Amino acid sequence: MAVSGCLGGAFGGSRTLTVDYHPYYSQAFSALVIRHGELWEEHVPVDEVEWHAVLQGAPTVNRLISGDTDLGYMGDNPAIISAANTDTPLRVVGLSGYSMGQQGNLCVVADGADVDAPADLDGRTVNVTQGTLSHRFLLAVIDAEGIDVEIRDQEINAIVTNLREGSIDVAFGWEPSMSRVVNQDGAGRYLFTGAAYEEPDLGAMVMPDSLIEERPEVAKGWLKAELEAKHVLETEPERALDLGMREEDLSRDLDRETVHATLYEDLNVDGDAARQRFYTDFSTIEPARELLTETGPAFLREEAAVIDREPPADRFDSELLAEAIAELEDEVEWDPRQVGERP
Repeated sequence: MAVSGCLGGAFGGSRTLTVDYHPYYSQAFSALVIRHGELWEEHVPVDEVEWHAVLQGAPTVNRLISGDTDLGYMGDNPAIISAANTDTPLRVVGLSGYSMGQQGNLCVVADGADVDAPADLDGRTVNVTQGTLSHRFLLAVIDAEGIDVEIRDQEINAIVTNLREGSIDVAFGWEPSMSRVVNQDGAGRYLFTGAAYEEPDLGAMVMPDSLIEERPEVAKGWLKAELEAKHVLETEPERALDLGMREEDLSRDLDRETVHATLYEDLNVDGDAARQRFYTDFSTIEPARELLTETGPAFLREEAAVIDREPPADRFDSELLAEAIAELEDEVEWDPRQVGERP
């Protein structure tokens, strides 16, 4: 993907916005709706959006820091890490999705594995993609259960393949990849989720200060497109699926029913936690706000030693979203606050 067109670095008259997105991440499905529904065209004053696909958040954090991309969709763990970095000022500006541990805080075991409870993980090798939200959840489970495991770093596609083939017993991961193993291929089962530990998970949008301050209409326009995508996800699920399944990487590996399940069908593994909430404003969702600004940073610094400092409060900025909601109220017939803010 071209770097020179980024608005967030040196503008140079370019009218291209570069967006890093995750084609295999249910809590960033809104990005697929924006992309294939071309929702950005109505709201974002640029000529072109250049889409850069990633399989996890860490590369996007690095690309944001280096100025190679203007906006990134990622899980809670990399979002916190991006906010804590001291090289390039980055802000978390909104949620792309939220759940009480039903999307990224998932433990799946292969069929036939002799694992029936979290305590059974003690002494085992557990597979996870390090640096992701699922990795943070694994560390939280180890801490809560007082168990000792060997953590093996594997890319998410390798985890899926190895679970399907039965070459590994246990993995932590995110949707829709875990549902591909459990529901589509019938090769595993959900052992537990973040709900058992009151550990929420979320998707986040991260932007550099340079974009927000130098091109606020572009940054705000993207949040309007995000709100419209959430409205589509909530009110027109079949249209949302039609748009998302146009993503070739996603539709090649997952069937429509599997993707639908990850967005709209509750797991019922640990109580009745909702599968997905299409929230956008983390400041009004207390568990999301706490995860991003308090418990998540504290854990990553004190327990996991992943970050050297906790992000300053101004790295979590919902003001631009509030402006986008206020303007959008006068531009659309539906209420953007229904998807932007929740009681």
